[in-house]
Amino acid sequence: MSNRIFFIHILKLTLFIVLNIGTAVQVYSQANRISVTFQVNERDKQLTDNFYLLFLTERDTTEVEIVDSSFLFPELDSIDNATIVFVYKKYRLFFESIQVKGKYFEQEMRWTFKIDTKPFEYSNIAGSLEKEQHKIKGLWILSFNPKEYGVGKQIVVANYKKRYR
Repeated sequence: MSNRIFFIHILKLTLFIVLNIGTAVQVYSQANRISVTFQVNERDKQLTDNFYLLFLTERDTTEVEIVDSSFLFPELDSIDNATIVFVYKKYRLFFESIQVKGKYFEQEMRWTFKIDTKPFEYSNIAGSLEKEQHKIKGLWILSFNPKEYGVGKQIVVANYKKRYR
């Protein structure tokens, strides 16, 4: 009889472990949130949940749910590239044809949206934009900062018109 009780306890323990591993995996996937920050001329703007983030593809527009200034990366159905739109108060930043597929986006990450106006930070304007800086009104910048693996990326978009005000 004691073997039967021992077997039932082992079975209960096994079920408990299996069920909790499933819960742990679900909690982990929810923990892979992308936090969002915003800067104008190197000064942080306090974001609460009062901004919008959209992913525009050929087929769809996806607005992500913002919670605690972060979001879960959306399912984009085998789409390789999307336009990312960040909207905060009077600011509207557009980043076209951003590669959004792959393991790189399946991790915890921080995205920093930035606006840089004249005089530009040299690191933002260096390269091909340096020669045209007299024509540029402002720069939109999106920095991807992975927390787990991979290197950070930065996308700089020159604005020849004052489109963000």
